[in-house]
Amino acid sequence: MSLCSGKPNLPELVLLLLSQVIMSHNIDFQVPMKRACTNEIQMFCPNVPHGDARVIRCLQDNKYAKDFGKECKEEEHPGHAQLRSYNEDADKGNALAGYSS
Repeated sequence: MSLCSGKPNLPELVLLLLSQVIMSHNIDFQVPMKRACTNEIQMFCPNVPHGDARVIRCLQDNKYAKDFGKECKEEEHPGHAQLRSYNEDADKGNALAGYSS
């Protein structure tokens, strides 16, 4: 089945998940995080190229710096929440429930 006509098949699901992973690693696609961490990006990561999780890693590397803001520190990378959800589903045996190959 196609994404437009119902449940995606396994190859379509894999492509969809890969595109989400790629987007999740770019700070420009993480609007809540980018807003919460604007000052920290300018202060700690001004010359770090966006993409490939470089800015996100830079923020994580500086998370415990004295001038790192509470709002940015508390902002969770969406990929972590998605991975936690997937792991919980996998533990229950539901990770790919409802998808066909």
